[in-house]
Amino acid sequence: MSISGAGRLCSVLTAAVLLAGCGASLGRQLRDDIGRATLRDIQLHVPEVLADHGYSINQRRQTTGRIYYETRWLYRAPFEDEVERGVQEVRTRFFVQGRRGGSDFFDVEIRVENAVRGILPSGDWSPLVTPDFEDHMRSVSDELMMNINAGVRIRGA
Repeated sequence: MSISGAGRLCSVLTAAVLLAGCGASLGRQLRDDIGRATLRDIQLHVPEVLADHGYSINQRRQTTGRIYYETRWLYRAPFEDEVERGVQEVRTRFFVQGRRGGSDFFDVEIRVENAVRGILPSGDWSPLVTPDFEDHMRSVSDELMMNINAGVRIRGA
């Protein structure tokens, strides 16, 4: 291989590593353990709180040891810090999963995905987490936590 060929190969490899690193940072998802709840509190409060924030349930599954909710993508206006990064379109969805943790209680976890258009030259959707988005996720998560944990305290009193 010639020196110029080796230089081109090195440039291509460097670009590939840099792009892979960017993709990894964009692909971060947010997760939060939101507490313990009875099945009834999960069934009552999860759809209600998500609907209050504009999310509709796309999928719900339940077994004896697990309950799972997934929302449809919510297409929303970009937050200010998303606009600053060149974002033009945004979609967000939530996943809530409860796993039986003993007796009548479920350990509940929330996960959220946020995808944007406008930052990749291809125009494809790409994951993006910004501080404003983290604040949004935290407000939904905190509201769920307050609702399901309140039910546990009442029953435990």
